[in-house]
Amino acid sequence: MASGSSSSVSISGGGSGLNSGTNFSPFGNSLSQFVTVKLDGSNFLLWKSIVVPAIQGFELDGYLFGNLSSPEMVLADGSANPEYKMWFSRDRFLLGWLINSMTPEIAMQIIGNTPKKTANELWKAIEAFCGSNNRVHIQALKKALHTTLKEI
Repeated sequence: MASGSSSSVSISGGGSGLNSGTNFSPFGNSLSQFVTVKLDGSNFLLWKSIVVPAIQGFELDGYLFGNLSSPEMVLADGSANPEYKMWFSRDRFLLGWLINSMTPEIAMQIIGNTPKKTANELWKAIEAFCGSNNRVHIQALKKALHTTLKEI
């Protein structure tokens, strides 16, 4: 916006439900400003210790941890459910943001051939892939071995 002002939107979704919101400007107070570390496979605990409080601060943790389930898409009268639209847009925002908070290499390894449908589904995949120090260590060793073999 050329004038320097920005519109304010309401993003919510913590344990208290869809109707409690935190107002923030998507151009001034985005999650990206609070998280400058990208997940690279070797820094999961650091990344998680930054990402989770930031997401909680924006009251989006219900989407991340799966505590806030998707409302029905359609109401009993056949009309579109506005709560579903709100849930879907916030979940998609968080899903995209999580993917953007990873290096491309790690994102491709975690997502694989099956794109994740929700932020919670992606979070579970991240924890499964990076949560075990052994798995990350094995990946690092494989990469080092591959590099060494190329040099020989």
